[in-house]
Amino acid sequence: MSDLMLEKASEKLKKAGVRMTAQRKVIMKYIYQNHNHPTAEEIFEEICRNHPDFASLSAGTIYNNLKILKKHGLIREIYSHNGIARYDSNVDIHHHLLCMYCGKIIDFYHPFTLPIEELHQKNGFKVEDLNIEVRGKCRECEERSVDRQE
Repeated sequence: MSDLMLEKASEKLKKAGVRMTAQRKVIMKYIYQNHNHPTAEEIFEEICRNHPDFASLSAGTIYNNLKILKKHGLIREIYSHNGIARYDSNVDIHHHLLCMYCGKIIDFYHPFTLPIEELHQKNGFKVEDLNIEVRGKCRECEERSVDRQE
């Protein structure tokens, strides 16, 4: 994670009246450096494994910080095919390819268009976010299944 990204995130939290704790900073660094859409448990395990000074960090602290980061638009929460929440540092409008075999999530960009204004006018529904999830088999899983057939 670049220092600039952390600085911008810290500034956004500060403006919202949320201080940057050491725990929050290390959680943000992990999420921004690892674009693998980690679960809260994966974040917790990695931080405990790689930061002995955070040995007393609790899973609750991870969940509370993820909730704050999500609330302030610094991360997105997405759900895998098995309903487990995963976290994405990429808050730009994008979509996801989800492998039903290994659980990998891959970001992809495509300009899908929906009649958003029409949804609001006809149904009174204000669209705040759009995430399209395409489920299937990633390249690696497809190659493994082809290898087993030979």
